[in-house]
Amino acid sequence: AGVVAGLGGGGGSLILAVLEQDPQARGMLVDLEASVEAARPRFAEERAGARCELVVADLMERVPAGADVYMLKQVLHGRRDAEAIAMLRNCRAAMPEDGTLLVIEFIVPPVVARADARLEMRLMSDINMLAVTGGRERSEAEWKALLEASGFRLAGVEAAGSELGIVEARPA
Repeated sequence: AGVVAGLGGGGGSLILAVLEQDPQARGMLVDLEASVEAARPRFAEERAGARCELVVADLMERVPAGADVYMLKQVLHGRRDAEAIAMLRNCRAAMPEDGTLLVIEFIVPPVVARADARLEMRLMSDINMLAVTGGRERSEAEWKALLEASGFRLAGVEAAGSELGIVEARPA
Protein backbone atom coordinates (compact mmCIF):
# COMPACT_ATOMS: atom_id res chain seq x y z
CA ALA A 1 0.00 0.00 0.00
CA GLY A 2 1.13 3.54 -0.62
CA VAL A 3 -0.34 5.01 2.56
CA VAL A 4 -1.34 3.06 5.67
CA ALA A 5 -3.34 4.71 8.46
CA GLY A 6 -3.22 3.52 12.05
CA LEU A 7 -6.56 4.67 13.48
CA GLY A 8 -6.71 5.06 17.24
CA GLY A 9 -3.03 4.20 17.02
CA GLY A 10 -1.98 5.51 20.43
CA GLY A 11 1.80 5.62 20.74
CA GLY A 12 2.27 4.47 17.15
CA SER A 13 3.88 1.05 17.66
CA LEU A 14 1.81 -0.65 14.96
CA ILE A 15 2.17 2.00 12.25
CA LEU A 16 5.91 2.31 12.93
CA ALA A 17 6.28 -1.48 12.63
CA VAL A 18 4.43 -1.42 9.31
CA LEU A 19 6.63 1.41 8.01
CA GLU A 20 9.78 -0.43 9.11
CA GLN A 21 8.66 -3.50 7.13
CA ASP A 22 7.80 -1.48 4.01
CA PRO A 23 10.31 1.31 3.37
CA GLN A 24 8.27 2.59 0.41
CA ALA A 25 5.05 3.12 2.37
CA ARG A 26 3.97 6.30 4.05
CA GLY A 27 1.84 6.34 7.17
CA MET A 28 -0.72 8.26 9.14
CA LEU A 29 -1.11 7.97 12.90
CA VAL A 30 -4.63 9.12 13.73
CA ASP A 31 -5.81 9.59 17.29
CA LEU A 32 -7.09 12.11 19.81
CA GLU A 33 -4.89 15.13 20.50
CA ALA A 34 -3.42 13.89 23.78
CA SER A 35 -2.30 10.60 22.19
CA VAL A 36 -0.84 12.28 19.11
CA GLU A 37 1.09 14.78 21.22
CA ALA A 38 2.42 12.00 23.47
CA ALA A 39 3.57 10.07 20.36
CA ARG A 40 5.20 13.06 18.63
CA PRO A 41 8.67 12.70 20.32
CA ARG A 42 8.86 9.02 19.40
CA PHE A 43 8.12 9.78 15.75
CA ALA A 44 10.82 12.47 15.76
CA GLU A 45 13.36 9.86 16.94
CA GLU A 46 12.38 6.88 14.78
CA ARG A 47 13.73 6.72 11.23
CA ALA A 48 10.35 5.59 9.85
CA GLY A 49 8.65 8.42 11.73
CA ALA A 50 9.70 10.86 9.00
CA ARG A 51 7.33 9.03 6.64
CA CYS A 52 4.35 9.30 8.96
CA GLU A 53 1.89 12.15 9.28
CA LEU A 54 0.42 12.66 12.76
CA VAL A 55 -3.27 13.55 12.51
CA VAL A 56 -5.57 14.63 15.34
CA ALA A 57 -9.10 13.31 14.82
CA ASP A 58 -11.98 11.86 16.80
CA LEU A 59 -12.92 8.71 14.89
CA MET A 60 -16.53 9.10 16.03
CA GLU A 61 -16.65 12.35 14.06
CA ARG A 62 -14.37 11.73 11.07
CA VAL A 63 -11.62 9.61 9.62
CA PRO A 64 -9.12 11.45 7.43
CA ALA A 65 -8.99 10.50 3.77
CA GLY A 66 -5.78 9.72 1.96
CA ALA A 67 -4.86 6.16 2.93
CA ASP A 68 -5.09 2.94 0.96
CA VAL A 69 -5.22 0.76 4.07
CA TYR A 70 -6.88 1.68 7.36
CA MET A 71 -6.03 -0.29 10.51
CA LEU A 72 -7.98 -0.39 13.78
CA LYS A 73 -6.18 -2.40 16.45
CA GLN A 74 -8.10 -3.10 19.65
CA VAL A 75 -10.22 0.02 19.23
CA LEU A 76 -13.69 -1.34 18.47
CA HIS A 77 -13.95 -3.92 21.26
CA GLY A 78 -14.41 -1.03 23.69
CA ARG A 79 -17.41 0.26 21.75
CA ARG A 80 -21.08 -0.57 21.64
CA ASP A 81 -22.31 -1.82 18.26
CA ALA A 82 -23.84 1.55 17.31
CA GLU A 83 -20.58 3.37 18.09
CA ALA A 84 -18.51 0.76 16.26
CA ILE A 85 -20.77 1.08 13.22
CA ALA A 86 -20.43 4.89 13.32
CA MET A 87 -16.62 4.59 13.34
CA LEU A 88 -16.69 2.01 10.57
CA ARG A 89 -18.98 4.20 8.46
CA ASN A 90 -16.51 7.06 8.91
CA CYS A 91 -13.76 4.72 7.71
CA ARG A 92 -15.86 3.75 4.70
CA ALA A 93 -16.54 7.42 3.85
CA ALA A 94 -12.81 8.19 3.85
CA MET A 95 -11.69 5.09 1.99
CA PRO A 96 -11.13 4.73 -1.76
CA GLU A 97 -13.17 2.08 -3.58
CA ASP A 98 -10.11 -0.17 -3.80
CA GLY A 99 -9.13 0.41 -0.16
CA THR A 100 -8.74 -2.11 2.62
CA LEU A 101 -9.78 -2.05 6.26
CA LEU A 102 -7.96 -4.23 8.78
CA VAL A 103 -9.63 -4.72 12.16
CA ILE A 104 -7.20 -6.34 14.59
CA GLU A 105 -9.04 -7.75 17.59
CA PHE A 106 -9.58 -10.90 19.57
CA ILE A 107 -12.16 -13.05 17.76
CA VAL A 108 -14.44 -15.07 20.00
CA PRO A 109 -14.77 -18.64 18.74
CA PRO A 110 -18.31 -19.67 17.76
CA VAL A 111 -18.25 -22.52 20.28
CA VAL A 112 -16.20 -22.97 23.44
CA ALA A 113 -15.83 -26.74 23.61
CA ARG A 114 -13.30 -27.12 26.42
CA ALA A 115 -11.59 -25.28 29.23
CA ASP A 116 -8.76 -23.05 28.03
CA ALA A 117 -6.95 -20.63 30.36
CA ARG A 118 -6.03 -18.15 27.60
CA LEU A 119 -9.56 -18.17 26.24
CA GLU A 120 -10.90 -17.73 29.75
CA MET A 121 -8.88 -14.52 30.09
CA ARG A 122 -10.30 -13.20 26.78
CA LEU A 123 -13.82 -14.07 27.86
CA MET A 124 -13.23 -12.20 31.12
CA SER A 125 -12.14 -9.25 28.99
CA ASP A 126 -15.45 -9.59 27.17
CA ILE A 127 -17.32 -9.27 30.48
CA ASN A 128 -15.11 -6.33 31.48
CA MET A 129 -15.72 -4.52 28.17
CA LEU A 130 -19.45 -5.03 28.53
CA ALA A 131 -19.53 -3.79 32.12
CA VAL A 132 -17.18 -0.82 31.73
CA THR A 133 -17.69 0.49 28.18
CA GLY A 134 -20.69 -1.34 26.79
CA GLY A 135 -18.40 -2.88 24.16
CA ARG A 136 -17.46 -6.51 23.82
CA GLU A 137 -15.24 -9.07 22.19
CA ARG A 138 -16.93 -10.30 19.01
CA SER A 139 -17.15 -13.47 16.94
CA GLU A 140 -16.42 -13.61 13.22
CA ALA A 141 -20.17 -13.56 12.52
CA GLU A 142 -20.59 -10.45 14.70
CA TRP A 143 -17.70 -8.70 12.90
CA LYS A 144 -19.30 -9.58 9.57
CA ALA A 145 -22.62 -8.08 10.66
CA LEU A 146 -20.97 -4.85 11.87
CA LEU A 147 -19.01 -4.52 8.64
CA GLU A 148 -22.05 -5.12 6.45
CA ALA A 149 -24.02 -2.50 8.42
CA SER A 150 -21.18 -0.05 7.70
CA GLY A 151 -20.80 -0.46 3.94
CA PHE A 152 -18.13 -3.16 3.92
CA ARG A 153 -17.91 -6.80 2.98
CA LEU A 154 -15.86 -9.32 4.91
CA ALA A 155 -12.89 -10.35 2.76
CA GLY A 156 -11.25 -12.72 5.22
CA VAL A 157 -10.09 -13.47 8.74
CA GLU A 158 -6.55 -14.50 9.61
CA ALA A 159 -4.91 -15.44 12.89
CA ALA A 160 -2.34 -12.94 14.14
CA GLY A 161 -0.47 -14.76 16.85
CA SER A 162 -2.16 -16.66 19.63
CA GLU A 163 -4.40 -13.86 20.84
CA LEU A 164 -5.58 -11.70 17.96
CA GLY A 165 -7.14 -12.04 14.55
CA ILE A 166 -7.10 -9.75 11.55
CA VAL A 167 -10.50 -9.10 10.02
CA GLU A 168 -10.01 -7.84 6.46
CA ALA A 169 -12.80 -5.83 4.88
CA ARG A 170 -13.35 -4.15 1.53
CA PRO A 171 -15.91 -1.57 0.45
CA ALA A 172 -19.18 -3.27 -0.49
